[in-house]
Amino acid sequence: MLNINIVSGIKARISTKPMTSLLIAAPFIVALTVSSAYARGQEGHSSHRPMQAMLKGLDLTDIQKEQLQELRKQARENRVLYRGERKEGQSLRQQADNLEIWDEAQMRSLIASKVANRQANKLAQAEIKHAMYAVLTKAQQAQLAEKRAAHKAGKVSEARAAKQHKRLLKMAQRVGATESQISELKVLHTQHVSVMNSLKITAQDHKRAEQAIIHADEFDVAQWHELQAAFTDSAIELGLQKAQYQHAVKQVFNDEQQAQLKAMKKRAQKKMKQKKKLR
Repeated sequence: MLNINIVSGIKARISTKPMTSLLIAAPFIVALTVSSAYARGQEGHSSHRPMQAMLKGLDLTDIQKEQLQELRKQARENRVLYRGERKEGQSLRQQADNLEIWDEAQMRSLIASKVANRQANKLAQAEIKHAMYAVLTKAQQAQLAEKRAAHKAGKVSEARAAKQHKRLLKMAQRVGATESQISELKVLHTQHVSVMNSLKITAQDHKRAEQAIIHADEFDVAQWHELQAAFTDSAIELGLQKAQYQHAVKQVFNDEQQAQLKAMKKRAQKKMKQKKKLR
């Protein structure tokens, strides 16, 4: 069972972090930010909500609920702590969005900066997840593992990619895309999925290794940093592939269509903000 004092330890370590610039690497392509899953998580959405949903049905005691509530509060404070970096990142992301000619060296540099600068935030998230997991008994941890396995079994990446692509094509049709443009989007999507499928294998291995650290009896910060360092090159390649695909998609649309897509994006963002206020 977790000693709730771990929260104050996490808080003390995080609060000393300097506010460095977080470079958002991938161009914010208007055609994708409304329809693609790549847009999610960019605005500081909680990465603990999936785990929070998984905790339902575990027959938690009042003490456990109180401890988890305190940890969720700390997670919210962490999001406020990194809000300044996200705002700076939005400006840099807009600069990348204005890139007319693909510059791989420039984009690789931006992505490498992003990977390096987000480590403190990722560490804070990992420590919170470890603390939340430590609240559970062994039986509850086993039950959580079963729920996660069942949830993962229900996910089909191919179906998710197809759904995202269908949304993109629907949006393209809404701005009057020609048959030639639609065909080009389909070719780009097929090529992108093929490359991403190979890259995701490494990413999934990394995620499992990180989860093992989070689920350990003691959170090993040095081991966590070693794992992130080993994954750096792969993380950069993943970001570069996403950015290149998004840039290529943007070039398919003419200026008038891009303006229409930008207006659609703004309306979608407004709706998302309204939904967040209602939560």
